[in-house]
Amino acid sequence: MSSFHDNKTRYISKVSLRVVDIDKSIEFYNKVLGFEVINKEEESVLLGISGLPLIRLKKAKTRKHLRAAGLYHIAFLVPTRKDLANWLYYHLENGTEIEGASHHNVSEAIYLSDIDGNGIEIYADTPADTWNWESGRVEMTTKRLDLENLFQEVTIPTNKLALGTIIGHLHLSVVDLNKSKAFYNLLGFKTVLEMSSAAFLSDKEYHHHLGMNIWNSFNGSLHNDDQADIASFTIKYPSKDELSKVLDALKEAGFSYQESKQSFRLRDVNNIEVYLEY
Repeated sequence: MSSFHDNKTRYISKVSLRVVDIDKSIEFYNKVLGFEVINKEEESVLLGISGLPLIRLKKAKTRKHLRAAGLYHIAFLVPTRKDLANWLYYHLENGTEIEGASHHNVSEAIYLSDIDGNGIEIYADTPADTWNWESGRVEMTTKRLDLENLFQEVTIPTNKLALGTIIGHLHLSVVDLNKSKAFYNLLGFKTVLEMSSAAFLSDKEYHHHLGMNIWNSFNGSLHNDDQADIASFTIKYPSKDELSKVLDALKEAGFSYQESKQSFRLRDVNNIEVYLEY
């Protein structure tokens, strides 16, 4: 596991998405990411790699509406650059629709969407000691990914993300950027990069565990629980004490929450369901 996603760090540990057709979505995630069914119920399925959970899919009532707050993309972090190269080479050779490929200095990233329009990023981090930090802010840029250089890493092309892949970060579409930043600052994430229409937050000097933007959702509607989109996500804290401090800060700021099976459930300022646990 990444040192930025371990028991010393707060990070996104679980994500549930809503999809219109669960069986067709299982086929997509199996074909494109190599995810297998771990547990399937009537309106929910848990998917992962070699028995290790990575995402839960739930039944949606309606299709995705881009103008509503919700998911921009879920980002899966593969263990090595070679893993990224093997996966991408396979899919380019086999005609999978890829929407983008970028070098962000801190990472090399591939972008695509599932059949409901839920955004997906597959990425590998560059070495953390090469990231440029100044006054608590990290430098991230967007440049064209050098595929020729990346493909020098190819050994065995595969449709399947490598064992050890984790949820590296989550990127949200939000209605109000400042209110959203303030809310997730309360949850203990520090703002490490700000733009006029986007922000990136993290813990322990990761480049970001959480991104947010208003590119599609400015003046849009709050998150809708019926549509194909994110259903919920879980933030894992390094200790009970760290979580208690966050709960106290939420209470002081006027946010309510409910305790649920050793975790705490609440809604963010965009009406997205968030679980907190340690």
